[in-house]
Amino acid sequence: MSKMDEVRTSLQEKIVAKALEDEEFKQLLLTNPHEAIAQFGVTIPEEMEVKILEETAQTSYLVLPFVADELTDEALDLIAGGGCGCTGNCGPSVVSTTSIS
Repeated sequence: MSKMDEVRTSLQEKIVAKALEDEEFKQLLLTNPHEAIAQFGVTIPEEMEVKILEETAQTSYLVLPFVADELTDEALDLIAGGGCGCTGNCGPSVVSTTSIS
């Protein structure tokens, strides 16, 4: 697992844990994921759509990661700056209740 994947997985675990113990945070995450995720020091550009899905007893989700043929300018900037990848490489599945995507 790459360092970027480790950072993303760690962030996802923290967000899911908080959502499970804090109903107010969970509702914010469902209605305004950018604001909720910002509480963890991560700023996701507004132009990046973030979808939060809550599983039910009858519905489960599998999130396939975005794979680009080449890195975007934003991703290159992140790598050069040593960022965590959450602003340029997370794709549309930044947060998922099954794995925080």
